[in-house]
Amino acid sequence: MSECPNKRPCACAYPGCTRHGKCCECIAYHGRMGEVPGCLFTKTGEAKRDRSLEARPRPRAAVDERGTGVPVPHLAIPFRT
Repeated sequence: MSECPNKRPCACAYPGCTRHGKCCECIAYHGRMGEVPGCLFTKTGEAKRDRSLEARPRPRAAVDERGTGVPVPHLAIPFRT
């Protein structure tokens, strides 16, 4: 695979990862493993190192201009189930 152009500060706390800062490689790798990348978790959630689909972050409700809770669209990443 050619070098990923997505290098930037990476939120993943796993030291020595060969995909660190390479978002496209990281998402593809974790998707093949049936996992979610650590950068999509909170710092507390990411520190648990459980990247399973069961532990994935859940969408939260946002509040619209009327103060009504509206669902936030879920990430559309094709992970296997």
